[in-house]
Amino acid sequence: MDYRSTGAVPGHFRRLGTMHVHIDAGGLPELMPRLRSLIVGLEERGFLGKVNSITRAIEGPQRSDAAFVETYRHHTPGPNAWEQFEVFSTSSFGECSQPTDQALDVLKDILDQFAGDRGAVVEVERVAATISTAGEWNQALPALVPSINDEQLGWPRSNTYPIEIHHAFDIRKDQGTSAPPIDIQQLLLDTTELGLELGGWFLFDKGTEWSYRSSQFCSYDDYKDTAQESHAQLQRHLSKVVREWKLWALVEQVMGVWKTGRAHHIDRAVLTVPQIARWEKMCPADGEFWVVAANFLGDRDPDVRDAMKQNLSEGVVYTYFLHTFADVRRLRQLAEDLTAEVGPNVRNQIRAVLFSAESVASSTYGQLLGADYFITTPRSKETQAGYRLRRNSRGHVTTADAMNSRELRRLIDELSPLLEPRIQGVFLPPLLAEPESQRAVMYTDLVGSTERQEHHPAGWERVLEAYDQIVATEVSKFAGEVVKGLGDGYLLVFRQPKDALSCARKLQRRIDEHNAARPVVLIPPQQIAIDYGAVVRAERSHGYDYSPPCQDR
Repeated sequence: MDYRSTGAVPGHFRRLGTMHVHIDAGGLPELMPRLRSLIVGLEERGFLGKVNSITRAIEGPQRSDAAFVETYRHHTPGPNAWEQFEVFSTSSFGECSQPTDQALDVLKDILDQFAGDRGAVVEVERVAATISTAGEWNQALPALVPSINDEQLGWPRSNTYPIEIHHAFDIRKDQGTSAPPIDIQQLLLDTTELGLELGGWFLFDKGTEWSYRSSQFCSYDDYKDTAQESHAQLQRHLSKVVREWKLWALVEQVMGVWKTGRAHHIDRAVLTVPQIARWEKMCPADGEFWVVAANFLGDRDPDVRDAMKQNLSEGVVYTYFLHTFADVRRLRQLAEDLTAEVGPNVRNQIRAVLFSAESVASSTYGQLLGADYFITTPRSKETQAGYRLRRNSRGHVTTADAMNSRELRRLIDELSPLLEPRIQGVFLPPLLAEPESQRAVMYTDLVGSTERQEHHPAGWERVLEAYDQIVATEVSKFAGEVVKGLGDGYLLVFRQPKDALSCARKLQRRIDEHNAARPVVLIPPQQIAIDYGAVVRAERSHGYDYSPPCQDR
């Protein structure tokens, strides 16, 4: 079953910025001969390809994680999502930020050929980054691009996490030894014990080498950190168990995944994130767009960012209703970034309203608690429309549900008073009695800041400004709250301990990256303490604060 185009030398399909299509019919044995014939046919049309037989495979813990179950179901062939792990095919579309018209025609042909077969998976990916055997991070330019418009294809895309990471290593075969040097079941146990949440391991026999490949999905937020940290863990592990190996990683952006046998239409009531971005582009020129989100998407999702750039260039005004000052700070950075890409008017077209839905239990604002909405042309009853975003257990946006006219009208009526001039852009509701709740509380502190400030007073303000931007940006991504500054540190609050731990790691990594890029504005080493337990929200002269619950309650 194995096949490789003559011109497809090793490494051909993992070159930065290139795009390729996978066809996986592993759960449908009767399609195997057709699959090989199709790959050869694509080669004759100029698209080099390969088909690899899988020697052995084993499923990993990420497949059973509630946040990833849907992604793996859509990536798994077979009518009942039954994966046989027999072969894996790849055909290259070459280097492109978007598939060419010819590549799109090929994609349509592939989908049409498998239209009558329930459960074949067709996936297009772009190589966004690689990690070399020396551990070097190499990134395509641009790193992320808008995904494929499935409306052009006429096929509904499946919902999926947008980034897939493959860790890979090759071990040369020893003469006289037929068994692979590392058993993949033991490899899975070892990597799981290291804390790597992988979708599984695959083993390929390349004649002179045994090739091991893993799969792992993640969000746009953390793909670089996830890939680098996992690569470093694997390096340390392999150095203990085998003498010679070549380890590298491939980071791919999922441009679209389609599963045949589904209803052949796009459901307008439930949209994926790329589809919601296409809908966002339908906002009329000089129109208005409202975003109610505790953790918005425009600064990291390439589809949403592309929609924003188009709308802003056409005069559309965006109003964000935000929950924390950290979100406001992060939005300001997004506006600065878009100014460089679109033009100076962007600053006047991106507005922020700060409110605290968390502290409000009244019916008026209760609807905003823990919910995210996209609304277009809210002031026009004829054209107004809206979607409510749906998040998974890890807080990542998965799909959006269309709002009915009554729900939409009520939400617009609730938000409109916040735009009145007398409020001046900030709405702070009265603090209502709030029961104690479980929170992860984090304290940060810069080591040796007093001495640094005494010796370099002129540059200290720039250090604090840089540190503040890092804290605001990362805390906002985890829907945390910057409660208050503590001189050279912060009191931060998160809903879950895992969010606090993840944010702590990101803060340290961002500080290291900042110091490497701007040694003149060097941020001192950081200390972090995290606690978890019952707290109550209290009102103080400087704003809201958190305190331990009273013991005599």
